[in-house]
Amino acid sequence: MRWSFIFILSIVLILAACGGNDTGNTGGDASGEENSTSTNQEDKANSDDSNTKNTQSEDSNSDERDLFQDVISYELEIEFSNGDEWSYDYEVENDGKNAEIERDGESDLDGSEAIDEVENMIEAVQPAPDLSYDEALQRVYNHLDINQDDVEEVELDVDFENGDTLEIERPS
Repeated sequence: MRWSFIFILSIVLILAACGGNDTGNTGGDASGEENSTSTNQEDKANSDDSNTKNTQSEDSNSDERDLFQDVISYELEIEFSNGDEWSYDYEVENDGKNAEIERDGESDLDGSEAIDEVENMIEAVQPAPDLSYDEALQRVYNHLDINQDDVEEVELDVDFENGDTLEIERPS
């Protein structure tokens, strides 16, 4: 009986010593390395995909910056046939951005609210020095949701960082 007890105790100790790092793999060390390798390859593939997406996102952001050509001044004045006037002024200076919006019959805006609203307009209108007058005005009208027939006069002056300008002044 004593030999049986020693034999069983020996087997338990051997199994305990060998089974401490069980990861659930039944294939031993070779399959553990194989799983680790395939996981590393999957992580690398996922990393490559996210790097590609980040690069594409940065490329589209640089395209937008090229499209806007770094607007440093945006002035829009609209006179309506009913007598109302709307004015949008935006400037980028060394000390930051400034904007002011005045619309008859509505409250005036300045500060960060005005900056956000004018920057949204710049994004929607996408001004560029080579943009045709008709296309620029149509984009402004569409963004502001106004009817061209209601506009008496409109002026749009946009200055770009590289020195280019877009100037439109015409009765509608």
